Amino acid sequence: MPVRPMVPFIAAEPCPPAARQRLPWRRRCVTRSLYLDGHKLHITVGFYPDGRPGEVFVNLHKVGAFSRGMVESFARLVSNELQRGLTAKEFVEKFGDIHFGPPCGEVRGHETITEAPSVAALVALVVAGEVEECS
Repeated sequence: MPVRPMVPFIAAEPCPPAARQRLPWRRRCVTRSLYLDGHKLHITVGFYPDGRPGEVFVNLHKVGAFSRGMVESFARLVSNELQRGLTAKEFVEKFGDIHFGPPCGEVRGHETITEAPSVAALVALVVAGEVEECS
């Protein structure tokens, strides 16, 4: 196999980071208590005064520290991106179909969502649903 010559990498100019819009100290939020395949979780969505979601908290019950930490990290990342301009629609497009195991799990405790392929997908669907209810 012939050796290929090194080609210098020329990076495009980096995009400036989007400005973070912090939420006000007092804000409206909605908390949902749900079950995904028998696992209890609480999803809290905090909103800007104009109705856009700005933060997400997810609490899993009776799971290991690793799983809880991964889900909390995911929620922090999503909150950070929502505060930098990510829309609920883009959130669902990116995370609404992520799955880690069986095709779909049963969701109990929500009026319209009956199944979700993962916790990440369920969070995306709940955030989008809360935004639709506020509109």
